[in-house]
Order: sequence, then structure tokens, then C-alpha cells
Amino acid sequence: AATIAEAVQQAPSWPPVSILVSPGTYCEALTISKPVILIGEGHAILQPMANEPTVVLGCECAVQPEIRNFRVHGLGSLPAFRVDSGSPFFCNCTFSSERAAAIQVRGSAQPRIEGNEFQACGKASVAFQEDSGGIMKGNKLCGSEAHGIIISGSSKPLIEANVLTDHAKPAMFVRDTATCTIRQNTLSRNKSYGILLTGTSKATVENNDLQGHGLPAISARDQAGGLISGNILERNEGFGILVMNSAKPTIEGNCLRNNRRCTPEATGAVGADAAGDPNGAGEGGARAQDTTARRPPTRRAPADEGAGGGNKRAAIAIKDCAAGIVRRNCLEENGGYGILVCNSARPTIEGNILSGHVRPALAIRDQADCIVRGNQLHNNQGYGIVVGDSARSTIEENDFSKHAQPAIAVRERSECAVRNNRLQNNSGFGILVCGSARPRVECNRISDHTMPAIAFVDQAAGIVWGNILENNSGYGIALCGTARPLVQGNKITGHKSAAIAVRDQAEGVIQENSICGVCSSTPEAISCGYGIYVCGSAQPIVQRNTLRGHRVSAVVLREQAGGVVRENKVEDNSAPGIMILGEARSIVEDNTVNSVDAPAILVLENARCLVRGNNGVGEVLVCGATQAVVRDNILKEHHSEATAFEAMNIKGVCGSKVCDGGLPPPS
Repeated sequence: AATIAEAVQQAPSWPPVSILVSPGTYCEALTISKPVILIGEGHAILQPMANEPTVVLGCECAVQPEIRNFRVHGLGSLPAFRVDSGSPFFCNCTFSSERAAAIQVRGSAQPRIEGNEFQACGKASVAFQEDSGGIMKGNKLCGSEAHGIIISGSSKPLIEANVLTDHAKPAMFVRDTATCTIRQNTLSRNKSYGILLTGTSKATVENNDLQGHGLPAISARDQAGGLISGNILERNEGFGILVMNSAKPTIEGNCLRNNRRCTPEATGAVGADAAGDPNGAGEGGARAQDTTARRPPTRRAPADEGAGGGNKRAAIAIKDCAAGIVRRNCLEENGGYGILVCNSARPTIEGNILSGHVRPALAIRDQADCIVRGNQLHNNQGYGIVVGDSARSTIEENDFSKHAQPAIAVRERSECAVRNNRLQNNSGFGILVCGSARPRVECNRISDHTMPAIAFVDQAAGIVWGNILENNSGYGIALCGTARPLVQGNKITGHKSAAIAVRDQAEGVIQENSICGVCSSTPEAISCGYGIYVCGSAQPIVQRNTLRGHRVSAVVLREQAGGVVRENKVEDNSAPGIMILGEARSIVEDNTVNSVDAPAILVLENARCLVRGNNGVGEVLVCGATQAVVRDNILKEHHSEATAFEAMNIKGVCGSKVCDGGLPPPS
């Protein structure tokens, strides 16, 4: 035959025949509805006629057509190949096009597209439309000014083991109600998104490798759902995974590392959304402002706190009204946040591992309301979790260790719940509450911290209940600024600084806590800290607590401290049970104090306190505090002429000892 069209026309409808096409350029418009096999030899090139696709395929036979070893170029706005029906097979071809897809698949067609190469395609390399499906496997797609693959309508192809590089628009664009599977593909150096899921699509995106993207490597938006699982995302400049609008995918078992490590200028030229949406993500999509949690006012924060600075993208970001599940992912050494949840997002974040982040491993802000459960956060140079603005999240059953900044920071107006977490050996605070936050901090286990295990500063309030604090070198619980939480039912043991410290103008209620020092005569026991330490102008209510086993005073009131200390039980102390000094003006009443070889209550210096109705074993010893009122105590009362300096020699008094608990002493 002189032309390919003539050879196809002469071929029988059955059985299938192979047609060998000699090298050359063939400007033809082919319509193939027979089970022929076209095999190009050498440099066989197919080019279209004007205003017609090069090849239109629609075969309903049991054996489908095959096209192998051709170079195909589409001119103008028409596709090179259009597949209307059947399951034709394309293999080892090289495709390009000007302003259209190289292969357009529509109707109910289900082609097999394997081992081909697509270069410089004008709109997309392959477009799946309507109710089409099929398999696209082992292809190379590169250098396109448009998309690599578009999947629209209700199409459902399998996209597997392809390589997609250097696309100007999303390398894979899934839209409408498509339900495709995208797996084991390699996507790299695409200037836009790697994979973009929109509409109400429900794609399965699994076991892909995505690197070097300027915009999010994977993004789900609109009402998209589906599964994003087992993917590896490395060295991407934008977000690793971005979920926005009302999307609700499941993000599971992915590995995200070393994303957002380079300078933002590398992709700064990509501004508008490459998918054509004016609400796009040219700067990473989600608004991500500073999430720096503030230090207590008496501590100057370092210049780089791990939550400020210029890099505000994240390995995973959930924004707008998005939901879904983020679980069992591994996030390591990403330059931005590990996970950022903002706006009114409400995902469940559980079972993830986050390590090696300079910025917060997990930041929750705005009005986000999510559940953060069962995650492991360790060795992050920044914060573990920051909850800010008006977020109302639940932080529970997570493990935190070896953070340079606070393991958990709750700030601004947040009213989240922080419960049943385990915090160990963090260099910064265990839990820091600041601003006007009002969290419920309950049933956490916190140990081996050099800074306060729990600190409330600024105007923070809320509840601290049922926590277990063990072997902390800093304060167990510190209330600073004008904080006023309820601190109730906590168990604090083995503290080297004060178990509970109230300073500055803090208030609050401290009640029904159990505080135990080190019950031995070892040097470590002598260095055990106070039980409750009140200083500055603080005015807490301290009531119904049990303090035992201290080798320095169990309760210390100093400077201009006020408030009420009542109905507490202090026992097994070898130092004064309650010591009042400076110009403290507290009311100390109805306490039971049992001290060994030391006064039960010691009043020193210029204290102006009221001490009444106390009982137990020992005496109330007043040394020089002429304005103190001491009356109606069952304990023996003794006014000594000893000076305050002489009184310091009483065993365990330590009145001049600086008790900073990991913070500088108050000014």
C-alpha cells in the first residue's frame, strides 16, 4: 500500500494483522476500528492533516489495535491521537503536540499506554476525560509548558511507574469526579504542583517519589478526598502536601524529609496558581504567620526561637475548612514547619513521627479544631507543638523528648486540651502557656526538664490538673506575670527547684496537690528544692496541699508575696515547714506542720504576715519580724532576738538561696 490508511483499509477485520511502516513522514488522518498492529520502522513519523487528529481509534473487537515505534506530533489545537472506545495499545512511541493533548482519551475508552516518551506537549501529554479508564505505565513525560497528565470527568485510569519532569503546570491534574489510582511514579523538578487533586475527585496516590517542586508536591483542594499513602517527598521548595478548601483526604504512611531547605528565591517567580485558579498557592498556599511562643517576661528569648523568621511553609499543611486524617507519616528535618494546621481546618493528626525540625514540628493556629493524638516528636530544635490564636484543639497521648524549645506551647486565646502526653528530657519548657490562653492541662507525665515542666505566663489562665511531674531540675509548675490558673490534684516528686513557684503578680488557686521531696540524707536530698515558692507580689490561694519529705522549707513566702496559705499538710521535713521572709503579707492559717529538728513555721526580716490557727509538731519562731501577727496557733510561739542573718543558720533554712527553677530570679 502507498499509505498507512490504505494498508489499514485493506486489512481484514479478523484475524489481526501486523502492518510494518517504513521510515518516513506520513501526513495522514487515520481512523482505526480494526485489530491491526502498526509497527514503525526506523524513523517513521506520523503528522496530522489540517484540522484533524492524526489517529482516531475506536475498536470494539476482542483483540485491540496496537501502535508501536512511531514519532507522533500534533499540530494546532487537535490531539495527535484520540481514543473514543476500546482498549488500544500504544508502546515505544514518542509524542509531542502544539496546543492540545498528545493523546486524548474519552467516552468509555480504556487504552494501554506503556513505555512511551512525551516531550514538549502543548496542553497535556495525556488527557483522560468523561468515563474513560485504562493503564498508563512506564512512560517518560518531560519538558512541557503545560500539564503532564489531566484526569477529568468520571475517568478512572491507573497511572503507574511513570517519570514526569520539568512541567510548567501541575504534572498530574485530577479534577471533577475522577477516581484514578496514581502509584509508583517519579515526579521531579516540576515548576508547579507535582500532583493536584480538585473538585470531588477521590484519587489513590500511593508509593510515588516527588522531589524538587516549586509549588506543593501534592495538593488536595475543593472537596477532594481519597488516599495519599506511602509516598516519599524530598527536597521540595513548596509545601510537601497541601490540603485546602473543604478537601478531606487520608494522608497516611508518607515520608517527608528535607523539604523547604533552600532559599525561597529559588521559586519566587512562580506566582499565580498554575492550575488556573486565582486563589492559588504561588507562595505556598496557606497563610502561615509567625508562631513564636513567647518566653516568660523575665527570660529574654534568643534571636532565633525556632518559630519566627522567614521560612513559613510546611511539609504538610491543612488550611481553610479542610479535614481528613494525617496518620503514621514520618517527617524529618524539613526546613519549614513539620505540620501546619490553620484557618478553620479540623483534621485528625495521629501516629506520626516528627524529628529534626528547626521551626515548630506542629503548628496549630487561627480557629483550627483538630485532634493531635499518639504522635512521637523528638530531637526538634524548634517547638514540638505550638497552639495559637483561637485554636481549640485536643493534644493527647503524644510523646515528646529532646526539644531545644518548649515541647508544647499554648498561646494567644487558645482554649485547647493538653492531656495524657509524655514529656521527657526536653531542654526547653515542657508545657508553656502564654498570652491569654486558657487550656486544660491534665494527666500529663513530665520528667527530666531543666526549665519549668509547666509554665503559665502573661495573662494565661486555665486548669492544671492531675499531672505527674518527676525528677525535674527546673520548677515543676511556674506561674509568672499575671497568670491565674487553677492548679489542682497534681503529683510532683524529686524536684531540684521549687515544685510550684508563683512569682511576679500571678494569682491563681493551688490546691490538693501532692508534693514530695527526696526522702534521704544524701547530698542529692539536700539539694532538693522547695515545695511551694511564692515571691514578687504574687497573691495565690494555696490550700489543702500535702507536702512531705523536704530538706529545705516546704513552703516559702518572700518579698511582697500576699495571698492565703491554709489547710495544707506539711510533714516529714527536717527544715522549717513554712518560711516567711522579706515583706511578705500572706495569711498563713489552719495548716498542719510537722517538722523535725527545725521550726514548724519561721517568720523573718520584715514580714507582715498573719499566722493563726496552725497546728502540728514544732514551734512558730519569729526572728525580728515586728509587724508580723502571730496568734491562736496550737503550735508553741517563740519570739527570738536572733537576727535574720543568725536565723539563716537554722538547719535547712536556705533563706538567701537563689531559687530560679530554670528562670532568672524576679527583679
